[in-house]
Amino acid sequence: MTKRRRRSFCILPALLASCVALGSVPAHAADDVVIGVVAPLTGPFAERGKQVSNGALAAIDMLNKMGGILGRKIAPLPLDEQCNVPKERELALRLGVSRAVAAIGHVCAEAVGAFPVYGEEKILAVIAGSSLAALTDEASNLGLRTVFRVVGRSDMQGAVAARFIDSRFGNAPIALIEDDSAYGRSLATEFRAVAEAVHLNLVVQRRFAGGDDLASVMAELMSAHIALSYFAGNRRNGVEFAHHIDRFGWWKRPSILMKRLLPFTIFRSLTWTAASFSKKPIQKSPKESEC
Repeated sequence: MTKRRRRSFCILPALLASCVALGSVPAHAADDVVIGVVAPLTGPFAERGKQVSNGALAAIDMLNKMGGILGRKIAPLPLDEQCNVPKERELALRLGVSRAVAAIGHVCAEAVGAFPVYGEEKILAVIAGSSLAALTDEASNLGLRTVFRVVGRSDMQGAVAARFIDSRFGNAPIALIEDDSAYGRSLATEFRAVAEAVHLNLVVQRRFAGGDDLASVMAELMSAHIALSYFAGNRRNGVEFAHHIDRFGWWKRPSILMKRLLPFTIFRSLTWTAASFSKKPIQKSPKESEC
């Protein structure tokens, strides 16, 4: 478990406990603490939503086994947000009627539809499934102080990746590969700015569209003796790029795939890619103490 994961796991119960203890969020005095687990369980984002939901439910189960919150058990209320604004508001109203203390999850940008209700009902919102910066920005614009995120913002991921690579790989020859999506271009721009500032040895920069033949890209990477490549783009194109690494037998060169998954995108990608495509795993930090 990464330091950030442990920190998030520790902070959340503290937030919930403070809300219950101070009475800033409605809750039944003698009943279980109701927490909404809000994620898309049907539709095009169901796979991602189920991962967020399953993770939240597993964390709640663990907390209950540890005694719950202030000695009270947590009662999860799984809800299918379906990624549309009217549904988000409807579910938020349902949480208010259920006297929920918090809503955890939210994968879609449409979650902003729930924020006004959360503010009125004093429901703590924890975004655990979206890196979209606009979510917490909108909460701030509405003057809400009960919307938090345990997911890195999308507008800082590229910069974080560049600093991480600089700290771990130094002057090794690096390649920056970006897809044709707005997300990929944003990541690449942030990565490039920090790479130049810290003087990363960025020797190859290429862009490709999904479905393109990547044979020429792979050939250029190998001829330049690239030690590591950073892929900036969405998950579908990232998987395609990974398959080409496999196909061309580029085993000795780990590729950091920035996958559009939250909450711990870059670190999870590093571990997954190193295990899949490199005989020499990326060195991990020494185990840190639990919170």
